[in-house]
Amino acid sequence: MFSRKFKNFFISVLLYLSIFPLFSETFFTGIAGGKLKMTPEKKDETTKPAMTLQAFFSGQINFSQNAWSHMEFSIDTKNIVSETLFESTDALFQVDELSVIFRQNIETLSNYFSLFMGTYDPIGSDIFLQRQFGISPIASKITESWLGMAGSLLYPHFGVGVSDVLRFSSPYAAGLYIYVNHEDADYFVFNTDARFGGTKRFFTFDIATGIGAPLATKKYEDAVLAVEKINWHAGTTMLIGNNYTPALFAQAGVYNAIFRSTEENEFNWNELYFLIEPRFNYKGTKIHLTLFCLPQKTVDSLLFVNDKMGFNMNIFTDMMNTRNTGLDFGLNTAFTIKELALGDVKRIPEALLSGQFNLHITPYISSNFMNGELHSMLSFNFMEFFQTDWGKSLQLNVSYKTYF
Repeated sequence: MFSRKFKNFFISVLLYLSIFPLFSETFFTGIAGGKLKMTPEKKDETTKPAMTLQAFFSGQINFSQNAWSHMEFSIDTKNIVSETLFESTDALFQVDELSVIFRQNIETLSNYFSLFMGTYDPIGSDIFLQRQFGISPIASKITESWLGMAGSLLYPHFGVGVSDVLRFSSPYAAGLYIYVNHEDADYFVFNTDARFGGTKRFFTFDIATGIGAPLATKKYEDAVLAVEKINWHAGTTMLIGNNYTPALFAQAGVYNAIFRSTEENEFNWNELYFLIEPRFNYKGTKIHLTLFCLPQKTVDSLLFVNDKMGFNMNIFTDMMNTRNTGLDFGLNTAFTIKELALGDVKRIPEALLSGQFNLHITPYISSNFMNGELHSMLSFNFMEFFQTDWGKSLQLNVSYKTYF
């Protein structure tokens, strides 16, 4: 039943996108790019290069002043040089976002009603703040993916649903989101979220919280609706200061915690994530110190983060946005604990004594190039180099994205 509704929703949106240009003058902008990841791979007592490709396309179609659409798609391949470069390679395709937004001005308010599929204004990112208030990105550089939206989310979640956001005349906005996803392995989950955000010269914030109800309807005969448990999630993004001053950036939240009975009301600390980052700025050189504990699903998609919990120091220049040529460079150092989450803090001394930690040194450069951005990084893990196969300690990433 839900599958049929899902298909109907998807087809309806596509039909709307194809018909709307017949009645209005459209305008299109977009970003496209790709990233190659190269690592040595030991196989049959020989070491060969392994290479994977991630690519994305993101665009916005403006149908009129009060109606537009966002779309983003991505692919992720397996090793494209495992046998020969010209053989077919398995790849995963993902609809990161497909949405249609309608704006209505009501005196001093602006109302944004949206239909969406994929990830839309996700918790654990600054996308909501960028879209509502037109600010520059404020998220931590260690959560950058050098690609589109899907690779840079502290709390990745996908669904199909609707949202309604009120933007006030003062720099504040409040919203309600209702959507269905499949985050539960067995059931579809019905979610509803509330959100409030705003920005001032020296303070920017975004707070969201919601509940999810797994629909266990198929488990019971003759059941129209069956809910066995309720989970909750929450998140905040906050910047005290701004991108041009010393600042404190923080993100925190709860990842699908379950409401428990009074007999089982102990909080599971592994359901909590956070990122705390003091920022310092001196004559174009920036230093960001980051303490973090993130979900494994998030770690798997990030460039500069390799384990769930650790400490990071990032020293870099950040001048590309203020000039047309030249390059920026940085040095990222990450000390992380292997396979431990927040609930395992007591085991940190044991992990350190047994060598269960990683030390990554990652120099990287970024440059404006042919109406786009070129990024490259080389990551070296000292612990992997001395403890296991040397090839696992090296990783090279090169990416390029262009705007049109």
